[in-house]
Amino acid sequence: MIRQFQKNFPEDCWDALFYQKENQKYQLNLWKANELIFYEAGILPEHIAVTNLCVRIVTVRFYILTDRQEMPEEISVRFWH
Repeated sequence: MIRQFQKNFPEDCWDALFYQKENQKYQLNLWKANELIFYEAGILPEHIAVTNLCVRIVTVRFYILTDRQEMPEEISVRFWH
């Protein structure tokens, strides 16, 4: 998978996108990768919000919320176009 990232992103972005761990595997920064893709697509920086939410946790949270009658006020999702 790391070779696909290297092929699809400029080398000067690699340090922000991934690093090699002690076990010779790589840690990917998918938040940064998506941010760069959005910039390249022409989306303005003020229309991009990067969170620190784990996708696995958020997926579970939203799955649980589907069984409730009302969504709590503290959760909101906003899309810009």
